[in-house]
Amino acid sequence: MMKKLKSSRKLYIVLAMTVFVLASFFVISLLNDSYARSIDKQIPALKQIDIIDNTQSLISTDMVVVDHFIPGIKIDMRYAGDNNVYGQKIYDDATAYLRKGTVDKLKAVQEELEAQGYALKIWDAYRPPRAQFKLWEMCPDGRYVANPYKGYSNHSRGCTVDVTLVDLNGHEVEMPSGFDDFSSRADRNYQEVSKNAAANAMLLEETMKKHGFTTIASEWWHFDDNDKNSYEVVQVTPVSKPENLPEKSLVFEDWRAGNYQPLWLANDKNSRQLIDKAMYQGLIRGYDRNGKHYLKLSRYMTRAEYAVLLARVLNLNPNKTKNGEWYLPYTSALIDAGVVSEDDWSSTDWNQYIKRMEMAQWTGKSLLINKYQSGTQEIEGINSPEIRAAILSGLINGDANGNYNWQNSAERVHGTIVLMKLQQVLNLPSPVSDGDNLIYGESALRTITITAIGDCTLGTDPEFPYVGRFDATLKAVNNNYGYFFNNVRTVLENDDLTIANLETTFTIATKKANKGKPDEAYFFKGDPSYTKILKQGSIEAVNLANNHSYDYLAQGYQDTMSNLNQAGILFFGYDKKAVANVNGIKIGMLGYNVLGRLEEGINISGLQKQIAGDIEQMERDCQLVIVSIHWGIEASKAVTKQQSALGHFVIDSGADLVLGHHPHVIQKVEKYNGKYIVYSLGNFSFGGNHNPHDKDTFIFQQSFVFNQDDICVNTSDVKIIPCSISSVSNRNNFCPTPVYGEAAQRILKRVGLPTN
Repeated sequence: MMKKLKSSRKLYIVLAMTVFVLASFFVISLLNDSYARSIDKQIPALKQIDIIDNTQSLISTDMVVVDHFIPGIKIDMRYAGDNNVYGQKIYDDATAYLRKGTVDKLKAVQEELEAQGYALKIWDAYRPPRAQFKLWEMCPDGRYVANPYKGYSNHSRGCTVDVTLVDLNGHEVEMPSGFDDFSSRADRNYQEVSKNAAANAMLLEETMKKHGFTTIASEWWHFDDNDKNSYEVVQVTPVSKPENLPEKSLVFEDWRAGNYQPLWLANDKNSRQLIDKAMYQGLIRGYDRNGKHYLKLSRYMTRAEYAVLLARVLNLNPNKTKNGEWYLPYTSALIDAGVVSEDDWSSTDWNQYIKRMEMAQWTGKSLLINKYQSGTQEIEGINSPEIRAAILSGLINGDANGNYNWQNSAERVHGTIVLMKLQQVLNLPSPVSDGDNLIYGESALRTITITAIGDCTLGTDPEFPYVGRFDATLKAVNNNYGYFFNNVRTVLENDDLTIANLETTFTIATKKANKGKPDEAYFFKGDPSYTKILKQGSIEAVNLANNHSYDYLAQGYQDTMSNLNQAGILFFGYDKKAVANVNGIKIGMLGYNVLGRLEEGINISGLQKQIAGDIEQMERDCQLVIVSIHWGIEASKAVTKQQSALGHFVIDSGADLVLGHHPHVIQKVEKYNGKYIVYSLGNFSFGGNHNPHDKDTFIFQQSFVFNQDDICVNTSDVKIIPCSISSVSNRNNFCPTPVYGEAAQRILKRVGLPTN
């Protein structure tokens, strides 16, 4: 009987718990529904207004696209992506909208700052009301987020803007903190920041106040229009897509970093209209197939890309009998039409950048074939009728001194403008879509270019003498963070991903690691603001698996990762893995340190097991896997047996490229089973020695070609760009610079690659 009672009691308890759980779910569901209804109940009551996208008869309350009215202003709407303190996308639209009255004041600020060598960058502008609820849900703290149940942020009125300062090249200058920093560094008292950061923030504040904005004490970047009470919270209807355009081929309005806005183009309305026209016609596109921003006009244009677009502009029927490479149907059509010769395509140079000379010859020939009358005017030094036609028609222009720079590679922006001018001169109809949906040919085949550079010690050992030290050099160039990579920036900007070995910490920690030999050990660190050096140098990812990442123990390592993350720079190494998404291709990055975190050594067999497992896991999601390894012997030009065996093992395990460092001098590059092992990239911007004897280094580049199924179908031979770690020979000024002549030949010989 007792057993039956116990059994019944257990049954009642189970039933009671079940009822309680179901009731809880029901209550939670009701609360969630109530929360959703409360938002929906408030938002529909707001006034809905349209964006006015013209310049006629505007009034102060109209909502407009900011950069349509302020030339040169930079837009980086942080809540439209995941580069924000919340790490997720909050806005659906990356366009910056504001009231016309607010924009007029902001334009006056921009003009005054430009006279002093600065410009504005917008981090946040108009905020959709629904986004305010989402922000409050993530951070229900009235100190940082306006409570939407008690009234919206002035951002939702379209009269508040979050801004920072950049130089005229678009590079952010030093400010007290990053955007949405909740620490005391964000306060306007400027007590806990450098003098330079405080001065820049005060310049921004004074100029904004002068032209009609007010501030709040807790955020140096936040400014309200003095006339904020004149505007109400509204829902806006974004600018609609023009009719009869291909899907996602919008007029090119997004000039954020990565999409490129040269200063000359910002103020050249005719050229911008030509770029827009190319997009309208489906010749080029601003988005990839996943709807993400793609168009990068600063990239150099390949011969194949230019040939395809030329054939499209001329409305030549692609020769569909030509199978193989994606460009062949178009180049065959150009050959049949007599625009290019067979010799132009007898080599494997289709993926090389097109030179201005070749561009002039092809477009000039197109003019002559189409009976364009170029006149009889002679041009000094120009004997080619094709090139003369291209010049006289206005397709090809020289500089102010009459130089045409024929051997310079042409950027995509220039190539596109030349082709659209050709269309105008010949009065050609718009190209007929052939369904290939080309993005410079790269939706058929996409070429991903990876760049690797050596040891970047962006900092110093505080025990080094101050004269000639890294931080002293930065001060000597007036804290110009762009100085260090200035001489190689054009190379690093024209790739898809640049990877460096970061052999320092970004921290203010002072407690050092115990390396056993304090008199012989080095401890490197740089100010957290030094992440701007990487950013302005166009370096997207860094390896941390080396023997200096823990110089200031776990605190220094954590600070470094935090500061890199805040700057939007990928990092990897040890247990940290990174994945870069480049034009729809996922590139996985892994890093390992054979020496051990504090040079205590490690078990190689255990490391091999870890590497094999990591690569196998990475290959499931990534189309490329790059492995960075800290190995070898310092100052040794010879590759050890351990390096060779481990490098081969990593390739055999599935890696596509191996990058090595630690010797601080360059070593050979080996091609093993069709893939490359760079045994030592040497130093690059190296603050660890004020004048090393061996200043040789190089930039390593390799391109990978992917088809529409994201399968790698071709890998190019590597490109080695010989450099010195310094732009002067008598000391190290930490400014790596390309070298030529005998110096270049010496480096190429050391690397072990052909010298042509």
